[in-house]
Amino acid sequence: VDIDITCIDEDGNDCKQTRVADPQCSSNGINTISFSYLATKCDDSATTQNLECNDFNGGPTATSLVVCLTESGNTLLTKVVSEGDLISVPSSGNGSLPGTITCDVKDEGTGTRRQSIEIDTSDLALKDIYGSLQLESCDEKQCIIPATFTYTIQNVGTQPMDITILERNWEYTQFINGEEVSVNDSENLLNTVGEKSLGVNDETTAVENATYDICTKGDYKMTANVKADPPVGIHCLREDTYIIETMPKQCGVDVDITC
Repeated sequence: VDIDITCIDEDGNDCKQTRVADPQCSSNGINTISFSYLATKCDDSATTQNLECNDFNGGPTATSLVVCLTESGNTLLTKVVSEGDLISVPSSGNGSLPGTITCDVKDEGTGTRRQSIEIDTSDLALKDIYGSLQLESCDEKQCIIPATFTYTIQNVGTQPMDITILERNWEYTQFINGEEVSVNDSENLLNTVGEKSLGVNDETTAVENATYDICTKGDYKMTANVKADPPVGIHCLREDTYIIETMPKQCGVDVDITC
């Protein structure tokens, strides 16, 4: 059995071509920004801004109502979020975001304010943390990339076989609350396999729609493992690895063997 991983981003490009953008956002004319919700307190902020942030009633909780307003009080966003959710804050109308926006984090049930954050939109940087909100994108600059991962499995043996295991694991380092955290994200994908019984030379695919974070430290490594059982004899195992280099290397060399 053989397995091959491919990844295509939302623009139709090979994910290996993706590179992290300059983290500094434009100082004017931003139309949309997005944040991930961390449920963290003001003391956990990580930004060069002179941030106005205040916690109330014990600070944010794992699930909250986030309301973002313009300086004149116009509502830009009202959304219930849970820790890890992504929220998008668009400008009102066809213009750009105002120079300052205020985001209030409230109790989902009672509406009690638990945090108030005043954010300067002219001085934003990807992955900066403003209270319980971490910046993930500003217009075309973004950290979270939607993509389609395709796992192609082929029977390269001499007898039919059944696919019995397909698992994948992502390994990367992420900044969470300002600290480096090693992440191992595993998933059983057997139920996504199109055809589990393969004749000789037949192939099948499994497709996973997911996102990956290019604002990570180091490489983003995916490993997929497949197990196939023939009617007679021992089972077959195969592994493939797909690596997304989020930062270009200053020096690189490759080698290929042909026979």
